[in-house]
Amino acid sequence: NPQSFRVVFEGEKLVLKNKSKIEVYWPISILDDVLKVKLDKILLVFAETKGERKIKNEKFRFAEAYLLSKLNTNKFKLAVESDKLKVDIRIGVYRSGENKGKYHDHGTGFRINKRDFLHLFDKLTQII
Repeated sequence: NPQSFRVVFEGEKLVLKNKSKIEVYWPISILDDVLKVKLDKILLVFAETKGERKIKNEKFRFAEAYLLSKLNTNKFKLAVESDKLKVDIRIGVYRSGENKGKYHDHGTGFRINKRDFLHLFDKLTQII
């Protein structure tokens, strides 16, 4: 990435390394709590589409579905370390209105390939 950001685990912190050497980190205890609440149980569905996207004639056929539970924080750490799970720092700038030009923070997010997402959980039940 152009900013040379990378994240690493150091002790009990997820640390954002940066060339400005500004100290940025997330305590693992907070990540643990938030992730387990938000990802306690997930239904992950893979679908095939037919028709033109995002219009009335678009149709879906559900090909696979999995009920995921028991997020494993060690697997989460491994996904970060192996660069399969990306950390997004979601900061934007208002483009119009009275706040035009001001920054706003959408919070930190995580991105991962859907197939890799399956491997973050200890319990996986295929439904379809």
